[in-house]
Amino acid sequence: MKRILPEYYFIWIAALVGMLLVFLTPPMTVPDEVDHFINAYAVSKGHFFADVKDGQIGVEMPKVYADFINKYASVVHDANYRYSFSDYQIDSWQQQDLTEVVFIPTPNRILNPIGYLISGLGMAIGNILCLNFNLPYNLFLFGRMFNLVFYIFIIFWAIKIAPRFKRTMTITALMPMSIFLAASFSYDAVIIPVCFLLFAYVLKLSAFSENIKVTNLDITIIAIITFFLAGVKQAYLPLLLTLFAVPIDRFRSKKRYFNCILLVIFIALISLFIPQLINQSITQNIPQTAKEYESLQKDYLISHKEQIPIIIRNTIKEYDYFYLAGYVGILGWLDTYLPFPFFILFFLIFSLTILIDSAETGHISLQLRVLSLTSVLLSIIGMFTKMYISWTSLPWIMGVGANRIAGIQGRYFIPLTLFGCLLLSNAWVKNRKVFTFLEKLTDSSSTFSILLFPILTLVMIFLRFYII
Repeated sequence: MKRILPEYYFIWIAALVGMLLVFLTPPMTVPDEVDHFINAYAVSKGHFFADVKDGQIGVEMPKVYADFINKYASVVHDANYRYSFSDYQIDSWQQQDLTEVVFIPTPNRILNPIGYLISGLGMAIGNILCLNFNLPYNLFLFGRMFNLVFYIFIIFWAIKIAPRFKRTMTITALMPMSIFLAASFSYDAVIIPVCFLLFAYVLKLSAFSENIKVTNLDITIIAIITFFLAGVKQAYLPLLLTLFAVPIDRFRSKKRYFNCILLVIFIALISLFIPQLINQSITQNIPQTAKEYESLQKDYLISHKEQIPIIIRNTIKEYDYFYLAGYVGILGWLDTYLPFPFFILFFLIFSLTILIDSAETGHISLQLRVLSLTSVLLSIIGMFTKMYISWTSLPWIMGVGANRIAGIQGRYFIPLTLFGCLLLSNAWVKNRKVFTFLEKLTDSSSTFSILLFPILTLVMIFLRFYII
């Protein structure tokens, strides 16, 4: 890691393993990839908001695409499903009639289109480049590849500009769950690198250098980060609070500082509410049963406040290991766990890396620590509240008044990792005699893990979907 800069170490491994995962991971074998593919397809055709036909929300597409979706949606959670070379040959090279069009109803067309701008762009370009072979599988690969390229480029940039925690960032970005999502249609491939970039900018602008000034480019990047955070997953919006750790004098004037705050608020409101209001106006006359259950769940929480601590306790007790395993990597349809010894090995190496990176960072200002803690807690509270109201309330999940929260997955905590690490920053370990030994051990073990776990991800996918 000292001979090769971490960002270049990352880019080569992520590009190689990521591209292999794009092709090796069968269609629709990433959580919620059916809905992500449908929405990205709609965006690629310029349909950014919900389409309505015969009182249903959905999207119009060639029947060939609908058949492709149904074919792979039908095997979701099938433990015996295997992908074969003949499937690939048919999907990628057998020309088909694209003239027949059908309407696919799906309530998830009301999701914010910002999360699908990258994959949708990939599909649009793929549609041009593939000529007569613009088949659903080929455009599917283009969508995945564009998400991966975005993931690699943004995290490379984040690691490059971050003054500290480079090893922790590299390991987090390459652990099985992260690289698996990066090579998929999931909008986690967008939100994870955006949060990495925010973390890097917070450190760059708020600590370690007295001479840094906030440039117009910095403000532009922060605005783009805000655009994606507000448009993709609003639970992570509180992370923007850490920007208040940047000293006002680095903005050159108070006016410029407050203008920047107003710009961030304005962009957040635009990217969050404009798509929402447009979708609501389009679908206002269509009954949406889920909204009724959400309302009932809100009423339940308001009238049963004493149940909130019990719900939290039950949730953590029920899903503690699931969260930890899902953070590192539960692949496929959340049915392919890493071997337990590798799971333990990862956390040992990861914990050591965080410890040494935190020691090398030294003392972080109390203001940044408080803002980091606050933003992480608010994000977690928002995440759990949202899932309890919008997902757990559905009768086919747990129903109104459930005693725990369903739907939270370990991968949701990946964007919060680096901000949590700031709380551990100290000079205590660095002043101990054992620090030199631990630093050398961290260099070796982190380099080892950065190679091992992406390769292990490939092996697990191959064993799960190709070995009978």
